[in-house]
Amino acid sequence: MQSIRYLLMVLLLAASCFFSATAQVSDSFYRALPDSLRPANRLALSSLEKINLLRKLNVSFANHYQAELSLIVHDLQQAMQQEPSQRKTVLYALAIANYYEVVLDYHKALHYCEQAVHYAAGNSSLNKESAKAYLSMATYYAVWFKEDSALNFLYKGMSVAGEPVDNDLALVANNAYLLIYTRLLLYKQALHYTNECLRLLPATARWNDDFTFFMMDKAYLFMQLYKEEKLAPYADSSYRLLHQVIDAKKQQSRLWYMQCFFMLGKLQYLQGRYDNAIRYFDSSLMPAYTHFGFVPNEAKLYRGLCLYALGKPEGIVTLKQLKLYEKSFEQLQLQNQVLYLHAKSHGYWRDALQYYEAFSRYSDSIAFITQRGKIFESEKKYNAVQKEAHIAILQRDNLKARAGRVKIIVAGVLVVLLLVIIILLLYRYNKKQQMQRRADGEKLADELLAMEQQLETERLQQQQQRETEMARQRETISANIHDEVSSGLAALRFLISDLKRNAHSQETREVLQDVEDETNNVYLQSRNFIHQLSTHDTPECYDVTALLHTLSLRFGKDSSTRITVTMDEAEIMRRLDMQQHAEIYRVLKEAVTNSLKHSGATEIHVVLLVRENETYFEVRDNGKGMNNSKKNGMGISTIYNRIKTLNGNVFIETNQKGQMVSGSFPLEKNQTQGQ
Repeated sequence: MQSIRYLLMVLLLAASCFFSATAQVSDSFYRALPDSLRPANRLALSSLEKINLLRKLNVSFANHYQAELSLIVHDLQQAMQQEPSQRKTVLYALAIANYYEVVLDYHKALHYCEQAVHYAAGNSSLNKESAKAYLSMATYYAVWFKEDSALNFLYKGMSVAGEPVDNDLALVANNAYLLIYTRLLLYKQALHYTNECLRLLPATARWNDDFTFFMMDKAYLFMQLYKEEKLAPYADSSYRLLHQVIDAKKQQSRLWYMQCFFMLGKLQYLQGRYDNAIRYFDSSLMPAYTHFGFVPNEAKLYRGLCLYALGKPEGIVTLKQLKLYEKSFEQLQLQNQVLYLHAKSHGYWRDALQYYEAFSRYSDSIAFITQRGKIFESEKKYNAVQKEAHIAILQRDNLKARAGRVKIIVAGVLVVLLLVIIILLLYRYNKKQQMQRRADGEKLADELLAMEQQLETERLQQQQQRETEMARQRETISANIHDEVSSGLAALRFLISDLKRNAHSQETREVLQDVEDETNNVYLQSRNFIHQLSTHDTPECYDVTALLHTLSLRFGKDSSTRITVTMDEAEIMRRLDMQQHAEIYRVLKEAVTNSLKHSGATEIHVVLLVRENETYFEVRDNGKGMNNSKKNGMGISTIYNRIKTLNGNVFIETNQKGQMVSGSFPLEKNQTQGQ
């Protein structure tokens, strides 16, 4: 018996010839396609749509629409000659090969698989496509009973595929093993690969052509195992699978029932139920199947064997007329065995010798195949043992290497942990130092504020004392001026008035009038002066040099934050007025306070110099600088505004090495205001 798949493919091809003659090709072709394969434009398929269509064909569709598909194949064959892309060329070749495989033209399929391997050579990104081509070639050689070539290409395909193998390649590889083991009559091993093929099929493929082929293969293998071992469970499993196919493929009964009826008849024949077997064989040979142009010779062979077993002469006539495939050794052996026994029983010695020689030849062929299968299985087991031994060696080496790597990793982990601990300790120490510096800065800022408050208190006390003394002196001066000058001026006014009344001439009276007016003016001015002298307020006084001296003394070399001062004390005291003293006093105090509180500096240098008509100032520290939020804070804005009132400029530079607040302002207030 030939492979079930081969027989069914031939049947489907013949059936398609009958059905396609009456089909409306274009419309039915489009409607028969699943949604995932329908082209966007049925009149102009893209190359990708053609490739997908050919790679996902099933047998019934391919043979039913062979005319349209042949045109698509022709288009891809032309495109292959002009395609510059290596990948697309390989995909074209594999799609065409798949088409020829589906329509059972294995020689053309083999040619395009060889083309795919040729075009994919040297490109590792096309290894999967090369593996698919090699595995398909292994399947073709298995169909042609060339097991050595099939195994060669199978090993090539698996080698190129590498690890891990995806489901599509695994399915093709297991199918090749299935055919090889079936050809070598190793049915139990073939059954294992049949189950693997069914397992690898997706759930959506249930009862499609591939699934049905594997189910028929499984039923055939159970039947062959029953033939060899005569165990009833094998026959029961074969019956069950065949009835499942019949129930599932009702819509395609004309294509599938013939093979199911044939296999049911063969099971009945093997169990000695010849009458039942003949009925099944007759069902498989119904005239409806002759429309497909296919004559199942194997069914006729077993029908003739049943007739001979029942003693009916037409059985021998059928066996003599039957022409079987030259590679179907099992069927040829049965045919010649029965013809030999019949010729021998009737004394046809010449024919008997001829039939016996043929029977012996085919028996030897089967025995050779059986021995070859055993050798192949032994070699495979030996290779498996060798591979396991090699794997064990590799595992031992890997364990040693892994142990070494583990030691290195453990040492590395310990080093990393040690480094992490050191980093954490350093980080903690650095954080602690930063917090200490921040606390020191805040403490120093508080001390600076307290010092400023103390200076301010002392200044206010001194100012109050000066003002009290000056007020007392003003009151004394104003009282003396009031008592001496005002009374004298009042007496002078009365004297002038008396002289004016006693004057004889008009001219004298006018002169005295002028003297009287002038005396009144002097009197009023003296009263105003006395009033101003008694009520005048003394403005606030700020001494920036005193501030800088105090800072340098308080934050000297013994302090955690050292402040050094460079200034022109004499020039500052001589040339800066009270407002300039006050503003630069507040600017320098604010800049130093910012450095103490925010920068974490250990050194602050303050510069205040007078050069020609400009006063220059600078506060520089070695801290961490300021971020953008602090650069735009209230303190910095105050510095800008105070220097702006003096028509000066302010510059602020900050980075990770520290910050510097510097600027200048003119000594003369009427100079042009800076930026």
